[in-house]
Amino acid sequence: MYWLDYLYLFRLFLFLALLLGLLFAAKKRLRTLGVAPFALIACVLALLIFAQSAQLYGYQQSSDHWLRIAALTYTLATIIIVLAVAWGVWVSSKRFKSHQEADQRYQWLMQVYDNIPAAIFVIQGEDVIYSNQVFKALQARFAQSNPFSHIIHDQQDVWLTTNSGERLAFWVNQFSLTKVEGKAYVVTDITSVKLQGSFIQKVAKDLNNQSQNTMESILKLIHEFVPNSILYVGEYNPNNGGYRYLTHQGEADNLIYADTRFNFNCFNEDDWSWFDAASEKSDDVPNLVKHSGMSFYGGVLLSDEMNSPLGVIVLMQKRRIGVSELLLDFLSIFSIRVRSELEHRQDKRRVEQSNNRYRALIESSNEAIADIVVQPSIHIDNSVTEQWRNLKKQSTLKELNPAFTQLFGLNQGFNIREFYAIKSLKHMMHYVLESGYSNQVVEVAHENLNGEVRWLSCTVIADIDERRLQRLWVIIRDVTDSKAHIQHLEYQARHDSLTGLNNRIALREYFSEKIEQAKQFGFKSALILIDLDRFKEINDALGHHYGDVLLKKVEPRLRSLIHEKRAFFARLGGDEFALIVPSVESEDEASRLAFDLVEKLKEPFDLGQLNVEVGSSVGIAFYPDHGNEPSILMRCADIAMHKAKKSTSRVLVYRSEMDESSPRRLALMADMNKGLRNNEFFLVYQPKLDLSTHEVSSAEALLRWQHSEFELISPSEFIPLAEMSDVIIAMTQWVIEDALKQIKKWMSEGLYIKTSVNVSTRNLLDDDLIGFIGQKLKQYDVPAGLLEIEITESSLMVDPERALHTLKRISDMGVSISVDDFGTGYSSFIYLRQLPINTLKIDIMFVSNMCQSHQDEVIVNSIINLAHNLSLSVVAEGAEDAKTMSILKSMQCNMAQGYFVSKPVRAEEFARLHESWCQNDLF
Repeated sequence: MYWLDYLYLFRLFLFLALLLGLLFAAKKRLRTLGVAPFALIACVLALLIFAQSAQLYGYQQSSDHWLRIAALTYTLATIIIVLAVAWGVWVSSKRFKSHQEADQRYQWLMQVYDNIPAAIFVIQGEDVIYSNQVFKALQARFAQSNPFSHIIHDQQDVWLTTNSGERLAFWVNQFSLTKVEGKAYVVTDITSVKLQGSFIQKVAKDLNNQSQNTMESILKLIHEFVPNSILYVGEYNPNNGGYRYLTHQGEADNLIYADTRFNFNCFNEDDWSWFDAASEKSDDVPNLVKHSGMSFYGGVLLSDEMNSPLGVIVLMQKRRIGVSELLLDFLSIFSIRVRSELEHRQDKRRVEQSNNRYRALIESSNEAIADIVVQPSIHIDNSVTEQWRNLKKQSTLKELNPAFTQLFGLNQGFNIREFYAIKSLKHMMHYVLESGYSNQVVEVAHENLNGEVRWLSCTVIADIDERRLQRLWVIIRDVTDSKAHIQHLEYQARHDSLTGLNNRIALREYFSEKIEQAKQFGFKSALILIDLDRFKEINDALGHHYGDVLLKKVEPRLRSLIHEKRAFFARLGGDEFALIVPSVESEDEASRLAFDLVEKLKEPFDLGQLNVEVGSSVGIAFYPDHGNEPSILMRCADIAMHKAKKSTSRVLVYRSEMDESSPRRLALMADMNKGLRNNEFFLVYQPKLDLSTHEVSSAEALLRWQHSEFELISPSEFIPLAEMSDVIIAMTQWVIEDALKQIKKWMSEGLYIKTSVNVSTRNLLDDDLIGFIGQKLKQYDVPAGLLEIEITESSLMVDPERALHTLKRISDMGVSISVDDFGTGYSSFIYLRQLPINTLKIDIMFVSNMCQSHQDEVIVNSIINLAHNLSLSVVAEGAEDAKTMSILKSMQCNMAQGYFVSKPVRAEEFARLHESWCQNDLF
């Protein structure tokens, strides 16, 4: 059995080799796991040696027991080896997957870095070990492996120049890497920001200094941005319709500037256009471009406000580079400055060209004109004091027209010193110097030889060349009459045309001023409103002439009291007057003054042919006790004045209890929008009974407000408040939409109830009403015939034509129109036949009283007959008893609405009671 022994030894060595191979394959992994794998290998090796020894011993001793032990040990070692192999395969696959994911992440990061607009690269030593596409483009552009090798700071900006002369600015961030010995760089191109900031700063500086050389400065700045180019500026030549040289920037030896004329018909006005000479016919390329040797060019024609040509700007390049958005912005700024410069040159040339004609006209001009020559010229950058001193020394009067000498009363030998000695002209010249010789109009006051003050409007035109003043034209107009006319208009705007007293506008301005003073010094002011009690009776009985005479006599009657208190008196309109006492010690002081005013006004007024007596009522409000604004104090005084009419004293000081509803009214106005948002409003429905069929097929939707803090608010209280503000628009839209929702719900229950909704004056003037109704009818799928719009007669009177137009468009949709409260109006009857209405509603005041008043019964019957003759249906409001219902039926009234049928109820109760209304015989 020796060969078996060798076989067993061979197997032992085979297992050992397999284990060593696994160890070698997973050596990196084993390093991370520590001693555990080596302990496992030692254990397996021990098991194999034991198994081999047991098997040899078993064979030698012919012992089955040791052979079984050897077999079990081999099996255990084999299982451990198999598990180790499986573990090795799993580790290898996991490592492979990890490497694959790492490669994917690497590729993704490289893609991100290549698409970042900044340049990113890593330096190790002096070698670039990584770079993205942007950095590679910079390497090619600057023909260097690392254009930023000279950077020493972690963060800094740097200017670099390409081989073609193009200058670029960059912001460089560098930082050290921890795992790789090297530095990473992030480089951002900031050329546009740098150039734009520098460009705008320099332009602003030149403009602020009002430099004559601003155009040349901007030209140089633009040329720095595109150095290998030529910038040409030409001025329009009206003699031949071409453009002649004005200035340029860039090397242009081939250009001939002296007396050279160029045409640029290819360019657009005020809009840059670009061309490539290589792709155009030779005849289409401007001669200037041909002479320059450039191939790519662009330009713009400049014109003034009247579209008259001024000049041209041309940018020429050898190839199409550098035309960026930033350059276009620079060129736009430059175009504006060149246009301004050319307009100035044009104005100057026109002045020069018109000198001869001007001299011919100057003698006959009504305006005072002086021509002042400054020789030697004065530098306008000197201080105002120095310019004024030199101006007096170095200027001479070249020409004065007769109007000038006449205006200022001058002799023929008048000289420049006398000119500057005139106070008004001296003031004008100082203003011109301080404003930098602007062409603004200056108004000055001038006292002539007669002591009369005249207002002069002065315009000074300065001839400035290379920042030096050479000439001044002074043009002066006497505007005293026009100024007096303006002052007269201002006086009329602030004074009552009948009495000449201050009016409401003047009172408000004066009171605002005195309130500010009172705030500053801490004193009390009083506002006193006066109303003549029997003025209307006198006016109606005697006529307006006597009424006007009476109003004119009020202020003279009270003048002594007004002057004594240094008060401000004004007529507010009609028979109302107001008195402001700027400072009072107490309420008693103002009250005593008010009683004195009442006593004075009790005395008879002599109107010429007869004497009349009038009484007065006075209301008083104080600052700061009752308010700190004129409008608030006026309101308080007005409330007190109206309360005083019912008082025996005829004088009352405002008290808050006089205006009990005011806080509530203000609170309600403020809460209405919130109430709409919080669903505090709801609708109730009052049925309309058909008097011929005794059925209820229609109802009126009535709005109610359950305020969150107050009790149920009456519509008579909140509807007028809503109509005073825009909330009425939103409120009406809410009512229409909620009513349509309910109609739709009734339709689903088998009830087809025609529902009317009240619309106010503000709604009829709202352009959105028609569209809103149409939209909601479509949204809720409600037939237009089931909706009725109710309007009042008075709502038509604000703007009848516009209201009529709105109602016709609503009627065209199929919506019914009803006129509510008919019979109370007085002006809309003429529109009745024009209105697209379907129903008239007789006002409740006639219906409720017709059983007691024969006249009301006749009125109701007449309205019913009128409506039927116009083919209109009639609804009677206020049917409160069976007798009224019987009379209405006998008059053939179509429908009745009132508490006898039903009070307004919620929609749910309306549906529940509907059947009983239709089945019961109510009368």
